[in-house]
Amino acid sequence: MSRNPDSGRINLAEVFRRVQTEMLAHLAVGSLFEHGSTQGSASEQDWIHLFNLYLPKRFRTAPVFVVNSNGHRSRQIDLAIFDNLESPLLFPRESALYIPVESVYATFEVKSTLTAPSLRDAGMKAASVRSLRTDLTRPILAGILAPSSLWLPRFFKSTLSRNLAKLKPSHEIDWGVP
Repeated sequence: MSRNPDSGRINLAEVFRRVQTEMLAHLAVGSLFEHGSTQGSASEQDWIHLFNLYLPKRFRTAPVFVVNSNGHRSRQIDLAIFDNLESPLLFPRESALYIPVESVYATFEVKSTLTAPSLRDAGMKAASVRSLRTDLTRPILAGILAPSSLWLPRFFKSTLSRNLAKLKPSHEIDWGVP
């Protein structure tokens, strides 16, 4: 089989499309588990792998509890992106990582399906982290990672907008860079 000459170019859109296809295939396999906790854990591990593969090594992604210097703690966060170099892990254990709020850049809830209740839950968990900040100079982004939705595709944007608008300002979910 002959090879094409090296053009010196790469189709980035195609590369990212194939990475997306691979990720969706991993998530589809995880959805075959009938046990909810097993399914959730498999999805979290797939997202952790993807983030840790593509984020600069300065950052790490893991399920965490976030704490502040006053001893307050967030709810359990499915995935947080945090500084892995400048800030120490507090009480690192396999069962849970405790990290200082100053090192958190983003939080995510991982769900198999996007629904209004899962969006509200993601907002409440984000608020439990944001409320710990003592320095308000850097925002902590929040999101939800779900490969499917119960909302009809043709109404997805309007349904999502309507549900996001119902969230309290402290429970805001970021859908892009502010």
